[in-house]
Amino acid sequence: MTQRDTSKAALDIRTELLFEKLCDSAPDGVLVTNSGGEIVHVNTRLEELFGYSRGELVGKPVEILVPEQSREAHAGLHRAFIAHAETRQMSVSSEVRGRRKDGTEFPADIVLSPVLKGADEPLVLVVLRDITERKEADSARQEADHFIASIVDNIPDPVFVKDEAHRWVLLNDACCQFVGHRREEMIGKSDHDFFSKQEADVFWSKDDLVFSTGETNTNEETFTDVDGNVHNVVTKKSLFTSPGGKKFIVGVIRDVTEQERTEKALRDREQQLENILENSQALIYLKNLEGRYEQVNRQFEIAFGVPKSRVIGSRAEDIFPPDVAASVQADDEKVIQSRSPLMFEHVLPHRDGPHTYVSMKFPLRDASGTPYAVGGVATDITDRKNAEEALRVREQQLQSILDNSPATIFIKDTEGRYLKVSRYCASLFGLTEEQMVGKSTFEIFPRERAEQLRDHERQVIDARCAMQFEDLIPQADGMHTFVATKFPLIGPSGEVNAVGGVSIDITGHKRAEEAVKESEERFRQIAENMHEVFWVRDADSYQMLYASPAYEEIWGRPLETFYDPYT
Repeated sequence: MTQRDTSKAALDIRTELLFEKLCDSAPDGVLVTNSGGEIVHVNTRLEELFGYSRGELVGKPVEILVPEQSREAHAGLHRAFIAHAETRQMSVSSEVRGRRKDGTEFPADIVLSPVLKGADEPLVLVVLRDITERKEADSARQEADHFIASIVDNIPDPVFVKDEAHRWVLLNDACCQFVGHRREEMIGKSDHDFFSKQEADVFWSKDDLVFSTGETNTNEETFTDVDGNVHNVVTKKSLFTSPGGKKFIVGVIRDVTEQERTEKALRDREQQLENILENSQALIYLKNLEGRYEQVNRQFEIAFGVPKSRVIGSRAEDIFPPDVAASVQADDEKVIQSRSPLMFEHVLPHRDGPHTYVSMKFPLRDASGTPYAVGGVATDITDRKNAEEALRVREQQLQSILDNSPATIFIKDTEGRYLKVSRYCASLFGLTEEQMVGKSTFEIFPRERAEQLRDHERQVIDARCAMQFEDLIPQADGMHTFVATKFPLIGPSGEVNAVGGVSIDITGHKRAEEAVKESEERFRQIAENMHEVFWVRDADSYQMLYASPAYEEIWGRPLETFYDPYT
């Protein structure tokens, strides 16, 4: 061997050692295959990824690292790559699935590169990276995006996002309901497509202010909904810049129309109040661990008619009756012991009588986590309680009507299932109200009759107005005729959600009408077969009402002359 050959061999050895060193230092799995798809080299990372030793892999087909169902296709792709690589240099990157020695699989990104120069035959360099964590991160990110979208849609306040062209790119459900249009109608559109120019110009000017300054803007403005109702709203807009540099407006709308009406009413009743905050009707207070008030708000003074100067430093028993004070103090102790917020309901004396409050009490803790005070926010729910009681009374009254009405009264859902029935209605079918509720029309009546009743109800739903029908209802003594007034019950969204009905049994009336008709027919037959003249005259007007056919025979004049007063 010449010195040149010796030097070349030494260089090849050093090159191979350097290649192996570089491969083993790589954070990704590296392997080399020959043109036949056999593994000729692997690095340490690849051994770790697949659980094979180097000796178990070298000389084996590369398909040993591929799931069984993909091996045949993989071999074909390998041959195609080798054939293509012979004509020009190239790299191919794709995502595959790897199969470990223990049979488990994992997702991987691979980069294939041909090695041609200096090689006796084409080789393929494969760099492989386990992307399990990336996949999991992508899945987690998708779940997080869905979670965030769900949160946004469950925010009760309208939320929107606009691009720099003032077009909506995101809207939550509350925003769509507030504006009165569907999301697909609004996405890509702007304020000028839905609001008056005056209102839209205001909205745009505040958008531009945020875009130009980057500062959050809170503005009170008016908004006209799809029904023409004007709302007073507070809109808070902030700037968001995406990683790509695009700017967006993120806005939250708070409808303060009712709040401002309430504030005005309170200012009229309580002249000393100049500003009413959103939670102005709540009582806010702070007590130390001895139960002494350290702070109360103005509403506390108003509610109990006690000036703040007298409240501060006092205990509950100095303000409330003994039984109320004991209950309040006991609840404070529970909060201190639990070291967590707790909710209570108290009945507290007011000048106009007892008021019911829901009080959220919470501990205030120092840096070490030790409670040093108890705070509370109490909301007056007397009106709600009174409304609940009034509703309960109205429901009792309605039930009394249903229980004692001689009419058949019912409410059905739009599918024909009974939601509520009167006692008389249920008794017609030998059932109790409880047994009948939940049953469908087809479970109560014969199919033909049930289909007719359902058709009547569909007519009412389509017409969205009350309609009257005659229904034939089978009873123990035969078919009964009912005059039914059926009407739609329309929900807050404007959709018909139920059908109500009041039916009266007119079978007796119908039978009486039939009896009168039969009597009149018998009278007519008798009169027409009599050979004497028989007539009927109105006692008041003396107008002739009826004459038998014998009139023409006996008097020799047409029957029409009998009714002519001038004949």
